[in-house]
Parts: sequence; structure tokens; C-alpha cells
Amino acid sequence: MNTSKELSDRIISNLKNEKTRHVFSIDWLTINVSITGEEIAPVFLINSLYLQKRERGSSVFSAIYDLYNKQDDLIAVICCRPNSSILDPRFAQIQIYNKWLYVGNLNKLVNELLFKSNLEFVSISRIDYCCDLYQFDNGMTPKTFIEEFAKENVTKTYNSKFTLWGKTAQYNRDYHQLSIGDNKSVFTWKLYNKSKELREVSDKAYIRRKWELKLKDYNTEQDIWRLEVSVKNWSKVQFEDKRLELVRNDLFSIINSYPAFFMAFLSKKFVFRNELGDFIDFINIPQELDYYRSLTTTIPPKESIDDNYRAKVQIVTNHLKIINNATNELEAREYIDRLFDLIGDSVYYEIMMKQGVTPDIINSYYVDKYNKNYM
Repeated sequence: MNTSKELSDRIISNLKNEKTRHVFSIDWLTINVSITGEEIAPVFLINSLYLQKRERGSSVFSAIYDLYNKQDDLIAVICCRPNSSILDPRFAQIQIYNKWLYVGNLNKLVNELLFKSNLEFVSISRIDYCCDLYQFDNGMTPKTFIEEFAKENVTKTYNSKFTLWGKTAQYNRDYHQLSIGDNKSVFTWKLYNKSKELREVSDKAYIRRKWELKLKDYNTEQDIWRLEVSVKNWSKVQFEDKRLELVRNDLFSIINSYPAFFMAFLSKKFVFRNELGDFIDFINIPQELDYYRSLTTTIPPKESIDDNYRAKVQIVTNHLKIINNATNELEAREYIDRLFDLIGDSVYYEIMMKQGVTPDIINSYYVDKYNKNYM
């Protein structure tokens, strides 16, 4: 049985053409890829798309390309040619433009970008899952929940950094956003007034259209709230059911199974208790979608893994900096030896692969700098 395909098919068949109290979406998708072939630049074999190179790169990549369709709609942004000599020169990233996460067939789009080009999938860099609603299934509105959190009447089970947004009135405070986590967190959560953002920051008609089609009792006079989770280190996500590792590692299952992943992360990482110490249920899992429960994550509490993991990331980063800035061959060779010793540890290996650092890349760097093979 192809677990990932079955899961995706069941989710799509259950949610298609059905109005619900919760509208699930993907709101951000950045994919790590490797450029194949002789030319270190993106090449697409699709007549309906064309590339336009920007005049300037960024602090990370020296070349940035915008990908357009024939109607001159921006489809994606592709960043390539890393500025760091330590990174694999073929390492690149694709960020799908927000509109196409809501409109059309995302599965087909990603398939064309990867299989009709010289770009090869490596990993997920960042993906944001979200759920839009008027109120939680327990009857509490998101606004009330934020107010209760601010009053310390509800508490999060694990220690986390948080930020509240709002404005003060004469006798109260009007909150419109709660954020949990920071830039170093694997999971960052946001609960915010999405209607307010569309009104005041950037209106997106395609999001409103999806609400109209999918949200039960849609009412333009009532504000819709969004609960959103941003996953920035997908390699740390694991599941109790080993069969579901197929889902975790398969790009198209990650895309197609977005409601399942959202519910899994919600049940494990967005956990709060009320004044009586009872757990708060935010969204009930429908009986027909009960297989969500098999996606329970086994991610350890943040405080038990992140300090150790971050320390190892820092060690790898420090070694790479020393190698890159070495003033002589002996110093460079010493730290390359140390780096290779670390590869035996699976965590160090994962960190190096994520940074695009392989033994071949290090050897190529050594050859370029010292005119001799390291190996």
C-alpha cells in the first residue's frame, strides 16, 4: 500500500467541493533544489513559462530569477549561485508565489517546475500551513482566546516566547494577533485577524474567493481569523508510525496532505490549558477524517533538543568559517579533518547536508584554493 498516496487521496476526496467551518491552506512554500547539468542556472522546458533575471542578487544568492507565465503573472522566484564558497554552487531555492498556493493545481505546478527543468528536489526549506475560521469548535472565538491568554487565564504547556499585537482603548486592550515562537523555533505559530490584514495591509482576492467557496456560513460582515504554523526545519519532523515516513519525505504528500499535517502539529505543538488545568480543544477531528490521529508527531519538547542541536549547528558553522578563512593549508586541512570526523554522527551529517556541504564539495574547494586534492 502506498501510504502517502492513499492519505492524500482521502483528504482531497473528503474536502473537495464541501463547505466546512475550517478552511485549510498552504500559505508559504520554499523548496531546496539542486541544479543539474552543465549550466548553473535554471532552465525550463515549458513554453508557457519564461525567466527574467533580476539586476541584483541577495546577501545569500548572487543570482535571482523571476518565473512568469505568458500572461506575465509571477509564478515563482528562483534563487541560485550561493555567495558562500563553502555551499554547493548548485544549491538553489524555489519560492512559489503566494497566489498559486490558492489558485489552480499546486501539485501540477510543482511537478512541472521540477520535472520539466534542470532542478532536482532536495528538501523543504519552509512551509506554512493554516486554518481559517470564525470560531473554534469549543465555541471560543480567537479574539477571546487571545484576551484570556493575555490575562493568564490560559497557559501554554511548554515554555515559549510569545508576542501580542493590539491597541489600547480607554478601558481595555484590543488584540488582533498572538505569535508563539521565534526565528530559531522549528514551529512558529500565529493566531491573527486575517480579514483585518487583508483590509489594512494587502488585499488578496483569491483568498476571499476561497472563503466564499469553502467556508460554511461565509459572511463578509464578520471577520475571519487564521491559525497558522510555519515549519522551518522539516528534517526534525518525525512520526510514530514508521509507514508514514513515506509521507514525511515525499514532497507531493507534504503538499497534498496539508490538512493532516496541520492537525497533527496542532494536536502536539499548539497545546494550552484553561484555569482548571484542562486541555483546550480547538478543532475537533471529524470522524470521517479520523486517520489524522495516526499522524501524531514524536517531536521532543523544544527545550530537550534545540540546545543540543543548535550547539552542533554552531560547531559545523564555526568549522566552515575557519576553513574558508584559513591563512594556510595546514590550518585548513586540520579543520577539514575534524569536519570529516563529525560526519560519522547522523545529526552532524544531516546538518552538513542541509547546508549543502558534502565531501566532494569540500575537496573541490580545497583543490581550487591549494591546487591539490584533499582526498
